[in-house]
Amino acid sequence: MTLAISELHFPDDPDERVTYLYHRYLQNLLRRVPQVIAVTTAKTRMSEVIQFYRKIIEWGIVEKGTIQNKPFEEFSVGIQYINSKGMLAIMSALTTDISFRVSGSDDDDPHIIKDGENLIPLSLDDQAVVFAALSEYGNRTFELMAHVAILTGARLQTVSTLRISDIRTLSKKKPNKYGEVLLGVGRGHLADLKGEKRYNKRALVFFPLSLVRELLDYADSDLARNLRNKSFYGDTDENYLFLNEEGRPYYTSLKEQADRVNPTYSKRLSLRDRVDFPIADGQAVNNLMGRLKTYIHDKHPDFRNFRFHDFRATYGMNFLRSWINAGKKPNVGVGELKGRMGHSSVQTTYQYLNYAAEVEGITEMEDAHYEILNGRSPS
Repeated sequence: MTLAISELHFPDDPDERVTYLYHRYLQNLLRRVPQVIAVTTAKTRMSEVIQFYRKIIEWGIVEKGTIQNKPFEEFSVGIQYINSKGMLAIMSALTTDISFRVSGSDDDDPHIIKDGENLIPLSLDDQAVVFAALSEYGNRTFELMAHVAILTGARLQTVSTLRISDIRTLSKKKPNKYGEVLLGVGRGHLADLKGEKRYNKRALVFFPLSLVRELLDYADSDLARNLRNKSFYGDTDENYLFLNEEGRPYYTSLKEQADRVNPTYSKRLSLRDRVDFPIADGQAVNNLMGRLKTYIHDKHPDFRNFRFHDFRATYGMNFLRSWINAGKKPNVGVGELKGRMGHSSVQTTYQYLNYAAEVEGITEMEDAHYEILNGRSPS
């Protein structure tokens, strides 16, 4: 159905304003395979639109109040340049939130989703290969960490700082209509969230109930108990869900950094060991990812390179794919996904919709795909 809009269509919702609609249209063109326009072309077209609205407002061509809301947001940026004396200088330039930037970096790659980092979702076929490899790989802890990332969209820092008490709490919650239970992470919660310390961030993570049961079985296994016995917190529910072979976390939580100075938590350790200890930052997971990729490439030489953080983008694509194939409105799905992934801006979330439409070419797919990868399909 065609939207009844005009060049003066500026409703309260920024995403429905004609300028933002055109910006997404150009983004879609950039994501087509093969690409039909260059980034420089998109930049030029968008610049002309921006100048058009600046001038009709500046020159009073339209009556005051005709444009009810801002066509775009404007802000100043500093641009470095070499002045006439050969010195590095900075000048101020005006830009907007719908401008296209031209550079030689990966930021302009239409096949990349910019969500904190440059991400590329795994296709359904690729996911099947990864799930099989994780099962055959022989590291149950790492396998479940990957499951959490792919099935919830949680970042590595959150996955690595989950506590056993978090999982026990989830197992007692009533699931929503999609068979999910919600866990708070970040400020005021046990599991960390990227940006929590600097910006006091917090968010909700949606866990399929089937995944919670799998994690609870792991937490109560001899393997997990043996790892906890080597660790700072010992065999308690206060401990991390995931520990390495030495009983150390893959990512040292903010809570542990505070608890280490409190002798109540581990009388087995000396004062020096409580204060002077290594801070894990996820590097061990990168090493495990390297081994996993080598294992996959031995069987599938052409399999593309990927990172742990791509699992987050994979969750976003799985959700939207299922939502769209269930016949639901894509824009409503974007709003739902924004909350699930904790995006500050809906423009970040719209990249997933653009990717779904232009790169993957979403069509009707069997519900079994979602059943396998994400518990159950939205209805």
